[in-house]
Amino acid sequence: MLTHEQIQYLDQFCEQKGVHYYDLRMELTDHLAASIENKISENPALSFDTALMAVHHSFGKNGFSNLVEERRAVLTQARKKAYWENIRHYFEWPRILLSTALLVAAFIPTLFITAADTRMIYALCILLMPSLIPLLQPKFMRRRFKPVLPLISLYALSWRPFSLPSFYFIYRILLAVFHKKIDAVPFSVPFFLTLGVAGLIFELSNFKAAHDLYTKATKEYPLAFIKKTS
Repeated sequence: MLTHEQIQYLDQFCEQKGVHYYDLRMELTDHLAASIENKISENPALSFDTALMAVHHSFGKNGFSNLVEERRAVLTQARKKAYWENIRHYFEWPRILLSTALLVAAFIPTLFITAADTRMIYALCILLMPSLIPLLQPKFMRRRFKPVLPLISLYALSWRPFSLPSFYFIYRILLAVFHKKIDAVPFSVPFFLTLGVAGLIFELSNFKAAHDLYTKATKEYPLAFIKKTS
């Protein structure tokens, strides 16, 4: 059985070897401790340092770096899956009622806007509105959950889904190619409104996936969210 000092040394060893994520370091420390205990039990004459070097060498010439990259890839894939699952729910009962309500709410003001240019400005505002969520989301999450230690389980937050408002620029390019003015195309306003609502649904799905990641992390690694007192 390893001592408390040896366990702490393993944690520091992992950090020195490039594992700066608190949660992965805890997991890796447990793995190293178990492997070292097995080696010493098989050969009692083996020292702690020698056993540690043997276990570390089993990770290959890149050490822990491959493990970190593999875990990042797995977590990113899991986040993408959760993101698309959340989007799918917005088109299933009963949440499809919310999606429909958002679309109707976006279209209602156009019934009362008579000026074509004002209607177009309104549609563009709806289209660009979802773009504000990615700007505010990271600040909200950090302030809401207040992580004080880096967690690899939150690494997948660096992945961002594609932005639907980018279709606006594609649309403008197509209009330029065909020498069409944007306000001369009848379906421009409905297209922008629909795209804006779709973008809002996508961003709400992304927000939900990110919120779930933080919530899970606070339950599994509460110490990473407790501010150290001096």
